Amino acid sequence: MAFNQGCKGIIPGEEVEQKYLYYFLYANVEMLNGLGTGATFKELSATKLKAVSIPLPPLSEQRRIVSVLDAAFAGLATAEANTRQNLTNTRELFERAIGDSFAHLTDNERTPLGEIADFKNGLNYTQSSKGQSIRVVGVGDFGDNDIAPLDAAEYATIDGELDDGYRLTKDDVVIVRSNGSKHLVGRCMLIPDIDEATSFSGFVIRARVDRERLIPDYLLEYLKLASTRDTLTREGGGANISNINQKKLSRLTIPVPEQAIQKQIVEQVQALKSKRAELVDTLERKLAALAALKQSLLHRAFHGELMSARSETAKSFAEVAG
Repeated sequence: MAFNQGCKGIIPGEEVEQKYLYYFLYANVEMLNGLGTGATFKELSATKLKAVSIPLPPLSEQRRIVSVLDAAFAGLATAEANTRQNLTNTRELFERAIGDSFAHLTDNERTPLGEIADFKNGLNYTQSSKGQSIRVVGVGDFGDNDIAPLDAAEYATIDGELDDGYRLTKDDVVIVRSNGSKHLVGRCMLIPDIDEATSFSGFVIRARVDRERLIPDYLLEYLKLASTRDTLTREGGGANISNINQKKLSRLTIPVPEQAIQKQIVEQVQALKSKRAELVDTLERKLAALAALKQSLLHRAFHGELMSARSETAKSFAEVAG
């Protein structure tokens, strides 16, 4: 095995334990990164690397430190793996529960979306366009948002003035129609109150519903179901770009119960999402705590503050308990 010119190799001398050196470098990644120079491509020179000081206790102490860190890190790795699995399980459990909110609706209530909504593809413009400057909602604004973050949408100059057909209004639903990453296609958001001219890009479709038959929030939650996105994106696009189109959206049949039931389902789904967000936040904070604890252990290891392997591991889990 070899390494290319983008790497540097370090051969430890007899006075340093290999894994002790590894843990030291691992603990000081940010410091080493700060030593890199270069405007577009950072490089860590051999001269600067050689000048880095490393605490060097006797080999017996180095081996003790390695033993303590190995034991603690093994425990932390198990805790991290369990937490990540809990995170996955939580998301899957709530995804099923949200889907179940619609499961009781009968097939007799299903209606082609094209009968209760109209669609429009977004604006196309170029850097040479000369005309009105407006906010434009693009694919990069979607993420996992339910409500479009209009304040974050970038301004763009379009050709001429904004036609009313491309102007977004409150309660429009915008949907990613085309992207190189299939997992982004089908993402959707609801448009909130708007206080300035705002449109949407050519990679986005706008859906505007018949408010007498369909609540926009209800359509949003139905489109966000994994089963709905799978239906819309199946066999979509070519080798590099996946897409959905107005024809697919128009053919999509959705359950349309009376609006009181639609509202009830929206409230139920939003309550589930709120609980999911709370649990996900708790688990993600635990992952952050485990990562911080790992850095704390490394800091203590090279400042003479590490206890025995048994005591250190017990303390590690005590610090992230709960």
